[in-house]
Amino acid sequence: MRKLLVIDDQPEFFEMLKILFDETEWELHYATDPLAGITRYAYGDIDIVLSDLHMPDGSGIECLSALRRHDPLLTAILVTADNKDSIAIEALRAGAFDLIKKPFGATEIEDKLSSAYAERQRRVGLTKAKVAKAESESLESSPKIGEQDQIREQINLLEEREAFVRESEETIIQRMQDLMTKEAELEQLREDLMSLRSTG
Repeated sequence: MRKLLVIDDQPEFFEMLKILFDETEWELHYATDPLAGITRYAYGDIDIVLSDLHMPDGSGIECLSALRRHDPLLTAILVTADNKDSIAIEALRAGAFDLIKKPFGATEIEDKLSSAYAERQRRVGLTKAKVAKAESESLESSPKIGEQDQIREQINLLEEREAFVRESEETIIQRMQDLMTKEAELEQLREDLMSLRSTG
């Protein structure tokens, strides 16, 4: 089944669509405002969004922007009774796949939803192809078994060298400390001798 999320503050509009798409391949879901629509879409099983452009609790464009942040592959159609060309331009700039103006006929809405679904499938297919290509390139560029053994040996050698350097540094520091201790003892002996000579 193709799943359509209808976001509109007028329940009668949704009821009309339910009658229109009864016994078709479309399964309809309903949200009365943008926030409810965003919440419903977050479940992740919606194919197409059909949203009213003007609603009391927010515009369809704002809703569309929020949904696109959640899903860059979002395919949405905005619905409006406004006939201004600027509205259509604004909707398309916001990322809507299409705009449909009320009143519309059954054939018009069916055609637009079919086109939107085909576009959704295309976007999903491209994304899957890109992921598959990236995974394939990653596997090809990853070291083979023999190369992995060589890399492991190199890492072991580096770790051994680092350990040797650390031990050498510790040995040098210890020797310096011993020398400083001996120098201090010699200096004390000198002072004692000088003291004895002065008293003698």
